[in-house]
Amino acid sequence: MKSQTKIVIGIESGATGTVAMMAGNGGKVLAKVLGAPLHPEALRDARHPFAGMLKSLSHASGMPLASVQRIVICMAGISLDGVQTALTEVCASLGISSKPEFYPDIFSTLVSELAEDPGIVVVTGTGSCVLAHDGAGHVRRCGGWGSLLGDEGSAYSIGIAALKAILAVDDGMIAPGHSVLHASLQQHVGGDGGTRGVLNWSKKASKDKIAMLAPLVLAAARKNDALAEKIVQKAAEDLAEQILPLVAWLESLGKKSARIVLTGGLAENHHDFAELLRKTFTARLGSVPVAVAHGKKGEGALRLA
Repeated sequence: MKSQTKIVIGIESGATGTVAMMAGNGGKVLAKVLGAPLHPEALRDARHPFAGMLKSLSHASGMPLASVQRIVICMAGISLDGVQTALTEVCASLGISSKPEFYPDIFSTLVSELAEDPGIVVVTGTGSCVLAHDGAGHVRRCGGWGSLLGDEGSAYSIGIAALKAILAVDDGMIAPGHSVLHASLQQHVGGDGGTRGVLNWSKKASKDKIAMLAPLVLAAARKNDALAEKIVQKAAEDLAEQILPLVAWLESLGKKSARIVLTGGLAENHHDFAELLRKTFTARLGSVPVAVAHGKKGEGALRLA
């Protein structure tokens, strides 16, 4: 009987979108809904997609939201002021009496990819972060401190490095040559393509727009552009530096040769960058299994529920 079914909801929301899943006894998936990223600043609006996704789960499964016994939300920006309160209020307004449990979005990947095994998850998307799991429920992080103080090895950091490279060329610190990257970025930022164009474009560019320069850098690196190759290699080395203390932590617990999982847009959508990370990590750590995440978003959040 439906009234005897244990109903749980798991939601994962990151920069590229949101996955909401409802499951019943034995973890059987009853409904799955895909949506746009959840924007914290608009969460209290009843028309916000978050409320709509919960209603869609109920409609697709035939289960009333009042029957939900547990809900887990893994979301980018979950620690921002007011976000957890707003999400809790939306759930309550829809009849969900269970108070939501909150985790950063990367925790969903950590659980879905590693389950109960020790290992490391490297996130390299718009931002970056590295997490290690000891296989016994303990998690340690390195990086992930935002664009001002962190994000090393991220798409944003690659974009910033590329913009700085244009300025360095114009300042005479880097020989102009016939750089594919220089020409590509000049065209992208518009204006005169030089210092003034870069400065004007940068003043108006959001973090996401700057991060969108990373594919241009990767494309130039594929064409053996020396400037682009240097930027991309630096990104890989920066991520390797964040892994080292986590590997040391795991080894101190007797967890050796823990696997490394790559996730985020740069690793999942650019095979050459993922391969560069594998080679760089192997060079620094020796023989260690490195693989790209399987991409089944939302499963980790559902398992946490």
